Amino acid sequence: MRPIVATDVKEKLCNEVEMKGAKFTVTGIQRSYLSADSESTMRYGGLTIVVDHGKIICFDSADQCVSPSTNSTTISLKNGHVLPGLTAVSTSLGLQEIASDPSTGDGEVMKSSLNPNETVYAKYGVHLEGKAFARARIGGVTQAVTAPLYQGFGDGVSVGFKISGKKTILDGGIFQDNVALHFSFGQGGKGMLLLDSGDVLDLK
Repeated sequence: MRPIVATDVKEKLCNEVEMKGAKFTVTGIQRSYLSADSESTMRYGGLTIVVDHGKIICFDSADQCVSPSTNSTTISLKNGHVLPGLTAVSTSLGLQEIASDPSTGDGEVMKSSLNPNETVYAKYGVHLEGKAFARARIGGVTQAVTAPLYQGFGDGVSVGFKISGKKTILDGGIFQDNVALHFSFGQGGKGMLLLDSGDVLDLK
């Protein structure tokens, strides 16, 4: 069960740790899955992590992190877990807010082609904000890959982006412009693709 924190307390804490250059300490970590850990990819019990200017400066027992944690905001957990940020492969994140409401989306691709002049790229329509981003962050997702909205065979080229809510497409919000060319296989995609011998797509 997720603990309930008073709104004012939560807002104050979030404001402190989200400030540029903030330093904060997280205590009560019982399990770590960070691959950077020495000896094993999993560590247990009584761990503390200190983050300064977005970088981990201490990840050890509480005693070992006393000095690095000086003058930092403290987040106290009871059964904390640490794992690398997850990457979501999404069908709509960044392109559509509500699936049942077309007005909240960037529109669907209506033509399927491998002609590079007709292929649709998600990077031109992605928006790095919305309620879905907040829900994804709660689940540990830090970045996502999304293909253009399409119901057919050739979906277009997906884009990789960060979901921190602090970046735009112009200042590092997109970590990879062209991730992959997507195709849908199944009954819905049959007969949807018209090829001619000159169709070649270069994603570089």
